[in-house]
Amino acid sequence: MSDFFQSDLPIEPIVFKRIEINLMTNFYQELKKEFDLNRWTDKEGFYYVLAAGLAALQNARQPRLRSQEESMIINQLQSERIQIYGRYAAMKHQVSELSQEVTYLEAKLKATQSQ
Repeated sequence: MSDFFQSDLPIEPIVFKRIEINLMTNFYQELKKEFDLNRWTDKEGFYYVLAAGLAALQNARQPRLRSQEESMIINQLQSERIQIYGRYAAMKHQVSELSQEVTYLEAKLKATQSQ
């Protein structure tokens, strides 16, 4: 009888990479609603969203052989929706950053002009 937990396979340690990003408040609130509906902590929710997003990206790149045209159309539309939503979120974030930069530059210009 063999011990289930005994193995000759090397066990690789789990290594974490800490990331930090700024989220727009309305985007975070949308995420938080989903987290609350699923009774996830923020940490659990972010892991899920990142993993699901990664899977969606990977699935979108893999060619699929379908026997039914309808199935192909549905899969294509779902993939496009995921990509568009991701691009939209990224563009909204860029707009927010640019808006903050414009505000800073306007204040700097006014300060320079008043001297």
